[in-house]
Amino acid sequence: MSGVRSTQIRPTQVPETTEISNCTDANFPRDGNGLVYHLGVKEGHVANRIVTCGDVGRAKFLSTLLDEIVFENKSPRGFVIYTGFYNKVPVSIVASMMGFPNMDFVVRELRAIVEGDLAIVRFGTCGTPQPDIPVGHIAVSGGGCCGIYRNPDAFAEDADDTDRKMPFKITRLAPADRVLQDLVNKECAAAVGEANVHEGVNASGCSFYSSQGRTNTYFDDRNETVVDDLVAKYPNTVAIEMETFHLFDLARSSHGTIKPAGANIVLAQRRSNDFLTHDEKHKLESSIGIALIKAVSQYDVPADRVHKTDAVWTKH
Repeated sequence: MSGVRSTQIRPTQVPETTEISNCTDANFPRDGNGLVYHLGVKEGHVANRIVTCGDVGRAKFLSTLLDEIVFENKSPRGFVIYTGFYNKVPVSIVASMMGFPNMDFVVRELRAIVEGDLAIVRFGTCGTPQPDIPVGHIAVSGGGCCGIYRNPDAFAEDADDTDRKMPFKITRLAPADRVLQDLVNKECAAAVGEANVHEGVNASGCSFYSSQGRTNTYFDDRNETVVDDLVAKYPNTVAIEMETFHLFDLARSSHGTIKPAGANIVLAQRRSNDFLTHDEKHKLESSIGIALIKAVSQYDVPADRVHKTDAVWTKH
């Protein structure tokens, strides 16, 4: 695996928590300083090119792969954001935390405060339903992404036959941005070898347990066939995780202004039940992390659609 430049790695402190003052707009809350309600940032804090991950600790580590950090912030809700430079290009690292609702906060509030196009690469971990993809490989999202949603009405005492027959819904596919995804694929292949990178459909469950087909006796989940149903609908599914679909779904609703891509470390083999070791995961976080930062830094955001005035990266 390719290493990172020693000059890029440096200690970083957990950012101070931003205090949000009184908000006046219930439709889209911001305080008097322009800070959005959940992320605690405003215009000029976040770059047009973004790598987002669910894990706050991973975001902190990814920030050490930048050449320089010029802004860091932790919101009262726990969202952590770092903005800096990679090869003189402004890049932000954003911790989305877990699940669709948190990804919704991230994408919608970033869209509100960043001028111009947003190129967003989601860096996650996943399980794979493909028996020939081992743990430690990389699943990339060029085949698009679907959502897996638990249908609460199927479990109601007065459920009708239609709902009873569909305890889970598997959605249609939302596409990746082909240009950004190709950059991601190229840099991931350079980092770990082309044979270790698998492009296909990324599935995102609305939960870690029921909608991803993890069974137990404590709940009436009726999810024993979810993984097989998913592969029957999308045979080239390479990843199952919890956030990417919502990013892709919002991107296709963004009037063309959000360009999404995704890559996941295969942490769990859902057929054999193998699980990647912590040390192996950390090595891949380093090599794939720098690959994704490289990829997003190369994405061409038109100059007339980039935030220019009073931005943290223009002051350094």
